[in-house]
Amino acid sequence: MRKELFGRILTLLALTATWALSPVSICLYASDSPHSEKINYSRFIRLNGARSVTELMDEASGCRARERYDSAAAYYSVIANLYSESLSPAEIRKCAIASVNLGYILLGWEMNAAEAYPWLMRADLIAERHDMPDIRTSVISNLGRMYFDYNNIHKAFPLLKTTLLKVMQQKTDRYFGMSLMDFATVAMFSPEDSLTRQTVASISSYPLSRNAPLYEYSRKLTRALDTYICGEPLQAAHILEGADSLIDVSSEHDRYVILHLLVKSRMLMKAGNFGKAADTLRKAIPICEKEKYYNLLEKCYSILIECLQSLGETAEAGRFRYRALEIRDSLFNSMRFDRVKDMEKSMALEDLKSDVVTADLRSQRQRHMSIVLGCATLILSALLIWIAVSRRKLKDSYTELFKRNMELSESHTRLQDLKVAASATEETATEGTTPAPDPTPAPDDGKDREVMNRVTGFMETSAVIYSPDFSVETLAESIGSRPKAVSHAINLLTGKNFNTYIGEFRVREACRLMSDTEKMKTMTIESVSEAVGYKSRTYFSRLFKNVTGLTPTQFMKEAMTNSRKSNERNEESV
Repeated sequence: MRKELFGRILTLLALTATWALSPVSICLYASDSPHSEKINYSRFIRLNGARSVTELMDEASGCRARERYDSAAAYYSVIANLYSESLSPAEIRKCAIASVNLGYILLGWEMNAAEAYPWLMRADLIAERHDMPDIRTSVISNLGRMYFDYNNIHKAFPLLKTTLLKVMQQKTDRYFGMSLMDFATVAMFSPEDSLTRQTVASISSYPLSRNAPLYEYSRKLTRALDTYICGEPLQAAHILEGADSLIDVSSEHDRYVILHLLVKSRMLMKAGNFGKAADTLRKAIPICEKEKYYNLLEKCYSILIECLQSLGETAEAGRFRYRALEIRDSLFNSMRFDRVKDMEKSMALEDLKSDVVTADLRSQRQRHMSIVLGCATLILSALLIWIAVSRRKLKDSYTELFKRNMELSESHTRLQDLKVAASATEETATEGTTPAPDPTPAPDDGKDREVMNRVTGFMETSAVIYSPDFSVETLAESIGSRPKAVSHAINLLTGKNFNTYIGEFRVREACRLMSDTEKMKTMTIESVSEAVGYKSRTYFSRLFKNVTGLTPTQFMKEAMTNSRKSNERNEESV
C-alpha cells in the first residue's frame, strides 16, 4: 500500500515538473487520456500560436501517428487559423491540409458534422483560391462520408463517385483503394441504377500501381463490382470471401475491414442469402464497438434489422432497432444535421447574393465596356487617319530628303571632277617651274584659309579618305602641314571637328554608291559602310542619319522607288 502511495506521489511530482518545464505537452495530451480533462484551447493557442506552420504541422503529424487525434486536432486548428495570403505557397498548402484534416478528425472520431463542415468549407476555399485540386478532392471525400453517416445517400453517392474519378484523373494511387472502398460501400446503399457499367469499366481499366496501398484488394473489389453489375450478386460476394486479409493499410485498417463486410453483406442480401448476410454483419459489429466506429455500427444494425426481418426473427430485429435508434439519437441527431443544413442554406444564400452582385457588376461593366469600346473605336479611327496622313507626309519628306541628298551628292561629284581637271591643267602649266614665294605674309586667318583650301582640294580628289585608317595625321602629312594646324583650320572655318568633316565626305560617297540600284544588287549596307571607311555598321548608320536625315535603309528604299519611276517614265516615252 505504501509502495503504491509512494509511486503515485512520484508520478504527481513528475507531472508537475513536466508542466513547469513544458506546458505545451501537458495541455497537448490532456484529452487523449480517458481520465484527463479536455484540452484548454485558449491556453494551447496562447502557447503555440507563435510557432511556425512547419513546426506545428510536424507536431500534428506526430500526434496523428500515435493516434492522439484530439491533440492533432488542436494543432490543426492553430495551423488553420494562421492562414493568410501573405504566407508562402508551401505554408498556405499546409493551412489547407490542416483545415481538411481537422474536418476529417471531427467527422471520423468526434462524429460531429456540424463542427467539421465549416473547416471543410474553409479548406475548399483555400484550395480553390490557390489551385490545389488534390485538397478539393479530399474535401469532397469527407463531405461524401458526412452525408453517408446521415443516410443522405443521394448526396453521398455523387460526392464519393466524384472523389474516386478525381483520384484516377489526378493519378494519386495512394488514395485509390480507400476511395474505391468508400464508393463501393455507398453504391451498395444507393438505387440499383446508380452503379453503371461505364463507371465500373473505367475503374477496371485504371492502371493502378502495384506499390499502391490496397492494390490486391482493389483488384478483387473491382472484379466483384463488375460481377455484381452483371447481375450475379452471389458470385460477387464469393469473390470477396476472405479478401479482408488483403487490406494492407495500417491507418483505419479496422474501418476498411468493416466497409468490406458491409459491401459483402449487401451483395449477399441482393442474392437473397439473408442468413449469411446476417452472419457477416455480426462479424462487423464487435469491430465497430471496439474501435468506436458508431457511425458504421449504426449502418450494421440497420442492415442486420432488414436481414432478421426477412428471416422472421422479429424480436431480435426489434432489439437491434432500439440500439440503432440509440446511436442515431446520440450521434446523428436532427439538431446537428439541421445545423449543417442551415450552414448549407447560408452558404447558398451568400453564393446567390454574390451571383446577383456579380451579375450587376457584369452588367455595369458591359455598359461601361460598350462606351469605352465606342470611344476607343472613334479614337482608333482618328488615329488611323492621322497615321495615314503622317505616313504620307513622312514619305514625302523622305522623298524630298532623298532628292536633296542626291543633288548634294551630284554637285559634290561635279565639283570633284572640276577640281581634278583644274589640278591637271595647273600641273601642266607650271611644269618645270618653281612657284615664287608670296612676298607679303598673310594674316593668321589667311594661313588657316590656305590650309583649308589644301584640305578641301585633297578631300575632293583623293580616294585615300575612304580608308578605315585615314586620320588627321594622314591628311596633314598628305598636304604638307601639321595635324594641329589642320584641325584648327577645319574647326575655325567649318565649325566642325575632323571626324564630322570627313564623315560628310564619306556619307556623300555612300549616297552615290547606294543610289546606283544595279550596283546595290551585289552590295549590302555593311559593304557600303566598309567601302567608305567604317567597320561598324551601327556607327555608319547613325552618322548617315545625322548627315542626310534618312537611315541607309530608308535611303536605299527611296533610291529603288526613284529608279523604278525613272524606268516607267522611260518606257512610256519609248
